[in-house]
Amino acid sequence: MKQPINLLKIFLIIPLLSCLSQAPLHGQQFYRPLDTLDLSFFISGIAANILPKDRIEILTYSTLNSYWLAVHESGQHSPVRDRLRVTNFVATLEGYFGFSKSQRWDLGLRLQYTRFHQDNEARSSPFRVFQSTSETEIGNQMDPTYHGLNSVGARLRFMPIPSVPSLTLNGGYTLAVIKSEDEAKRRSLNADRDIADLGIAYYIDLNPNTYYYFLANTSVWLPGGFDNKWQYNSSVSFFLVHLAFGQKLVLYPGLSYNLTYQPPVYGKKFLVKTSDQLLAYAGIQFQPSTSFSINGSLAFPLILNNSNLFFEQVRNSYTLVSIGLRVML
Repeated sequence: MKQPINLLKIFLIIPLLSCLSQAPLHGQQFYRPLDTLDLSFFISGIAANILPKDRIEILTYSTLNSYWLAVHESGQHSPVRDRLRVTNFVATLEGYFGFSKSQRWDLGLRLQYTRFHQDNEARSSPFRVFQSTSETEIGNQMDPTYHGLNSVGARLRFMPIPSVPSLTLNGGYTLAVIKSEDEAKRRSLNADRDIADLGIAYYIDLNPNTYYYFLANTSVWLPGGFDNKWQYNSSVSFFLVHLAFGQKLVLYPGLSYNLTYQPPVYGKKFLVKTSDQLLAYAGIQFQPSTSFSINGSLAFPLILNNSNLFFEQVRNSYTLVSIGLRVML
């Protein structure tokens, strides 16, 4: 556990050094805050501003997540019998429209496309997830690739307090659109149930070029399909946003903690934890204009836990890469 502790110390020291290095000098230009169109900063589709009336925002972001899955003989501390490689690729497209004269409400639409590949050869390439497998071939293959447009959802973005433009809410309802009778396909593509979610974004400006950026999200997976249990996912994230080169370049290291809960199979508890993760992020964004930006990030696992005693995510094999694009019209 020494590595997570050292990384946490670094994240506590960085903001102090950033504040000192960016202290305003005589004659220095002060930029407008994140809630204006002067910036197009966003993380995983969460932008920091509400749109002016009749403006349109297009967001697209993709994530590639791959790791070894260790299969134990009789529990997590027993010998490893086998290793698999599990890879997920998720591409999301969102569009928002500013319909409020007060610039407090945005309506949106979300489309999500997913690819899933489980490989019996653990040392195989994560990019095998992009190899196509036809529906007729899946039944004859040990390592099929499932793919498809798995969900469509409506979004609503809202500024609850007009005097606090740095606080925004983002929520919606997502419909699972894959109706295949193949249970493995629907589970692999996370298309078995509808999802309702609500997120909060908030930032604090330390100086004209440095911000604390906080995100919190909770989602509820409704019963349905092959699984009649509720599932609850929650996450809390913190990013240190630093702008450089006339705000054309953005650096954003961060931390994200994620929890998953389900009702228990046995017992009287209301919910039991099924997994938790602590990830450290390193991100960079290039925004040459107020209407266009592109970013990318890497995540490094500090903690990976799950309640399944027979399957374990191997932390040293974990890879999470994200890229995103935002366009204002």
